[in-house]
Amino acid sequence: RTKSYFSDELVVCAGGRVAEEMFTGDISTGAAQDRAEATHIARNMVCRLGMSGEFGFQAFLEPNQFSAAELPPPYSQKTAEAIDAEVQKLVTDAYEKARRLLGENRDRLERLAKALLEKESMDGRDVEDLVDIHKKHEETSVSEEPAEKPTEPSEADAGAVVEAAAEVVAKAVAEASAEKTEDPESGNAQ
Repeated sequence: RTKSYFSDELVVCAGGRVAEEMFTGDISTGAAQDRAEATHIARNMVCRLGMSGEFGFQAFLEPNQFSAAELPPPYSQKTAEAIDAEVQKLVTDAYEKARRLLGENRDRLERLAKALLEKESMDGRDVEDLVDIHKKHEETSVSEEPAEKPTEPSEADAGAVVEAAAEVVAKAVAEASAEKTEDPESGNAQ
């Protein structure tokens, strides 16, 4: 996989939290797994894969988390701080890119969130049609080889970010609607 691929994955991970902020003005625990995954990807980019502008073609092995012995990392505290700063930069840059993409595609996100609230689930082609993303769908039989190997995107696919974000927004809107229709004192629906 390429640096562009992993950078795009970071943007997709950030999409749900960004959308939640955009539409609810608040944040929840809903994006906890996405935050953990983004941090994991960014740390691997820096420490294992040599995909860091700061460190380039170096690898920083971290102590085995399953080891009984608590060993310090095999690098200095200064290097550890620089690794943390580089991870934070990658995640922050991805977050800002997600914010920009969702801002530019807010109308698509609103259409998708509304449709998901009505239908609860949609397949990929339904989503593509709804948000005006038209990808080439080649159908091949088992015996046929694809004409060419698909290429990895160099920039985050706005549709993927919108789709991930819309799921979070749809859940948040549904939860907020349920809370507003319940009488907090009696627990009865209003």
